[in-house]
Amino acid sequence: MVVAVFGDAHAHGDALDAVLLAAVRGGAERLWSLGDMVGRGPDPERVVARTRELCAVALMGNHDYAATGSSDPLRFGEPGSPAVRLLELAAERLPADD
Repeated sequence: MVVAVFGDAHAHGDALDAVLLAAVRGGAERLWSLGDMVGRGPDPERVVARTRELCAVALMGNHDYAATGSSDPLRFGEPGSPAVRLLELAAERLPADD
């Protein structure tokens, strides 16, 4: 079985779609995400939805834990910094079950 393993999409939906397409074209039968679906980019909802839809394995990364409130977003910067604000926005925009 061919497994494509990737991580660090960081809410970049177009980049994730390109990786997924390349994996499928390369013969991947299963997709595994090693985390950091959110943080830094503009598309947290899209990246989380695509990952949940298509990946047999989807681990959470440190950015994902921060967006869920399981770890302190201030580990990524000062209050109001771009890194912290993007995690806060992801937390606000994503449904609770995501």
